[in-house]
Amino acid sequence: MTLGQIEPEEHPERYGGLLLRSWSTELSDNGSIDDGAVVRGGRRALDAVTTLGRAKPGDKTLVDAFVPFVETLENEFAAGVRLADAWNKAADIAKAAAEATAPLAPKLGRARPLADKSIGHPDAGAISLALVAKVIGRKLKG
Repeated sequence: MTLGQIEPEEHPERYGGLLLRSWSTELSDNGSIDDGAVVRGGRRALDAVTTLGRAKPGDKTLVDAFVPFVETLENEFAAGVRLADAWNKAADIAKAAAEATAPLAPKLGRARPLADKSIGHPDAGAISLALVAKVIGRKLKG
């Protein structure tokens, strides 16, 4: 069994690998970055996460930050905004969405058994996703 074959439901920490693997299927091996492929990869990664994990917005998971991130990235890029600027706006939206998970009770994932104790605290996965997006955004900006 490989890392990629381990189900994220059984080991939620595997979502990072799932995100990268699914996102990378849109990217080229030639060393250049196609901005459209980066945006399409975001949708592919979101679809992979929601298909495997079955989470939806409001479940207090990383999906709460990832959905608005991908939607903002797609909309901004489609409107002609440069990738770096679209990405950074999407990262800001993801951060706000992650912070907005604080009053929610988790319905899925590792936090679910501690649902009452997690109320008042943002979802760790959503916060992590937003932080990673922000760091990547800084690199894209140059």
